[in-house]
Amino acid sequence: MWKKRGRPKNSIYLINKCTPELQVKRQMNLTIESLDICLKKNIIDSDQHRSGIKLRWFYTVIFGAPTIQSKSIKLKFFKSKNYDEVFLQKLEKKYYEVLQQLKEIYAHRIVMSVCIHSEFPKFLTLSKNYDNQKEKFIQGMILLEEELNKAM
Repeated sequence: MWKKRGRPKNSIYLINKCTPELQVKRQMNLTIESLDICLKKNIIDSDQHRSGIKLRWFYTVIFGAPTIQSKSIKLKFFKSKNYDEVFLQKLEKKYYEVLQQLKEIYAHRIVMSVCIHSEFPKFLTLSKNYDNQKEKFIQGMILLEEELNKAM
């Protein structure tokens, strides 16, 4: 068997090609969302994470993007050929049903702030004082997973 000659190739996966500013932000976890941190810390599982992303998608289709953007996704959706009034009505009805159920267990504020607005919850850093908030978030995410996994 023969050997390859020359210098071995560098692994392209070890090279970080982004700007130094973005590298620093990634090291400080400023580019990761709070829902992703909850998944990383095993507070929620992957199905609950997916349900949180789906809730944000519902919100984006109904109200527009929760963050500042130059173009509205909502306008693009309405102008596309895939516009379906019945689908939008079902989606909006499902969103409000889930929101009402979250309000019944008093978990709507924490679930909405983490999933949709990507606010950093205090229970991720100060765990002793905010156990009640963490429990409400977990209850809300379990309910969210059950409701959004049902057939629409």
